[in-house]
Amino acid sequence: MKNLLLLTICYLLPLIGTAQDELSNPSFEEVLSLKTVGSPVLSPDGNHIAFTKSSADWKENRWDYEIWLSKDGQPAFQLTNTPEGNSGQIRWAPGGQWISFTANRGNKNQVYVININGGEAIQITHEEDGVQQYRWAPDGKSIIFTKSEPKAKDAKKRSERYGAYNVDDEEYRLTWLYTIPFDPYAQAPQELPCYDKDSTAVQNWPCIEWPKAEALIDSVDFTIRGFDISPDGKMIAITHSPDPLINSFFDADISILDLDSKKLRTAVNNPSSDNFVTWSPDSRQILYDT
Repeated sequence: MKNLLLLTICYLLPLIGTAQDELSNPSFEEVLSLKTVGSPVLSPDGNHIAFTKSSADWKENRWDYEIWLSKDGQPAFQLTNTPEGNSGQIRWAPGGQWISFTANRGNKNQVYVININGGEAIQITHEEDGVQQYRWAPDGKSIIFTKSEPKAKDAKKRSERYGAYNVDDEEYRLTWLYTIPFDPYAQAPQELPCYDKDSTAVQNWPCIEWPKAEALIDSVDFTIRGFDISPDGKMIAITHSPDPLINSFFDADISILDLDSKKLRTAVNNPSSDNFVTWSPDSRQILYDT
């Protein structure tokens, strides 16, 4: 018995040594090359899940974030492809047939939608300086989003002549609220394009333009830090502060925008920081922290 035990130990020692040789600390490049997933978002019916997958693009020296989709528990497949940018801010449209996301495809950060069965993504916003946050209206017929106020003309001229720069704590742009309609079955402007007035193209037929965003809150003396639409789709709660500077966080308040009357009323105005968290299911109350 002792001889058998000794023989077994002697046999296992080389195997243990081999296993230890194979187990080694991963290199820095190997760690960075690991693909990771995050930002999971369930579909409204709970049957599908969309998430982001990140990978290292060593050739372009950047991280690539794309959206993947698993339907009914099946293996996930890649839904988006933004070669020189990233896809993120996943949101399901009411009804669960469309997924929206933001991506920079050479024209700043814009909102796109794509059918869960695949196909080409449809660009929804065409904002000169891109989009920041966005939400679906509960009826799925529009998208609410925030963007920076337009650049001042003198700032544009200065930037063109001397390059972009800002004076710390003195120059900034406020963030305001807008809405844009969503109709996935509308004719695309490419089918009947509108040309600029100074274009040499002759145009003697009706043309189609991209839907234009409508301002909900603009030309105000505060910046919007966050917002959410009430479940009944009649109101929007916003967290706002005097400016986008870090210290203004302590002066944040909460206001409610009535979408029918377009009137904005203050809901919470404490001396300290007030931040909207969520709506109650019946749209009659809000939860906030202070």
